[in-house]
Amino acid sequence: MTIKEGIRRVQSEFFGFHVELSSGYKVIGDSFKETEKCGLREITYVDVKEPWLSIRKNSSYKEIMKIGMRRIQEHGLQHREASRLYTKKPNCNVNNGNFVNVGLRESYLVFIIFGIGVVLSMMIIILETLKHKYLDKEV
Repeated sequence: MTIKEGIRRVQSEFFGFHVELSSGYKVIGDSFKETEKCGLREITYVDVKEPWLSIRKNSSYKEIMKIGMRRIQEHGLQHREASRLYTKKPNCNVNNGNFVNVGLRESYLVFIIFGIGVVLSMMIIILETLKHKYLDKEV
């Protein structure tokens, strides 16, 4: 089963799917709606924090490698490369997640009410100018 097929089944059915997180997050970010992202849960299968480096026992390079790996982690190079290589988990924006497209059909009544308001205001201003022109001159 491909990643896209598995993620599609997770989206539409009650289905669990095992996939590498970065690949799954990319497909989820592309295909899921904002509200659907909030319902996802992940189960940690193997939690590997740091890479392991195999080296021969009592090797003279052991301390050099340990210092080098620690410096890479302290300077943030490991985090930077991991964030560039792996896709992060998609954010769940519940408040901003429900977007509805509004077209002319949905806003037709608003335009009608606006047009009626414009016509009424024009009629009122014409009546006011006529009143001011003819009735206020006599006083």
